[in-house]
Amino acid sequence: MQKPKIYTGIGARKTPEPILKNMESAARYLAGEGFILRSGAADGADKAFEAGCDSVQGKKEIYLPWENFNGHKSNFWKPGPIAHDVAAKYHPAWDTLSDGAKKMMARNVNQIFGDHLSVNTQLVVCWTEKGKITDGTGQALRIAQDFKIPVLNFGSLSLEEMEEKLVKFVKETNHA
Repeated sequence: MQKPKIYTGIGARKTPEPILKNMESAARYLAGEGFILRSGAADGADKAFEAGCDSVQGKKEIYLPWENFNGHKSNFWKPGPIAHDVAAKYHPAWDTLSDGAKKMMARNVNQIFGDHLSVNTQLVVCWTEKGKITDGTGQALRIAQDFKIPVLNFGSLSLEEMEEKLVKFVKETNHA
């Protein structure tokens, strides 16, 4: 049985509008290539990836920190205790976070490892300002980095580089 092809589409809530359009295009392309989107229903990047995926009826797993987050309906809405433990390991100031922020960071763990923390994403596609590891997206990026999961960041690559690397990744994944 072939393992599922999964990517995580995330980024800052304040992702610039032109980048959001590119994220929608990337999501359409990846859905068309049979990839499952993992994201988190936050404003900005998450919603752009989901909109692109939905526009071609792609498969998705949307992880919420709590039920009805941002008015979103998903079966994946309660990060478990192990996700919280992993989140605590990767967050540089875990003890200073509110309970809500901790749930959001744990949700980011699910975006990388899935509902049962058993199937790693194969690629993270995101935007952070200047490609920096920061904010909530940074949590997922720290985990991806530690697990050697490739990251394509619209904040550090030109559109042409993003397209080239995305196509190359898909070709390699489809021939693996």
